[in-house]
Amino acid sequence: PMLTESLDAWRVAKCNAVWLRLQSPRDVELLPIAVTMGFAPHHASSDHITLNLSLREGPSRLPPGPSHFVGVAGMVFDAAGER
Repeated sequence: PMLTESLDAWRVAKCNAVWLRLQSPRDVELLPIAVTMGFAPHHASSDHITLNLSLREGPSRLPPGPSHFVGVAGMVFDAAGER
């Protein structure tokens, strides 16, 4: 009921989106409820899951979750060819 009331209030306030971070074991019990209410998973780690819900009309304009990580490396040498 509290999540439903909050969503109603955010819609009246014309909020664009809601982000929901479930972190504790107790929070995770809300996961199936949130998904039923339209929340979609955004990203997760070993200690939390973050969901979001667009409150705008039409398709969601929220950014997608990360799908991969990119590593970057480089080396710099001086004129003598040494580091």
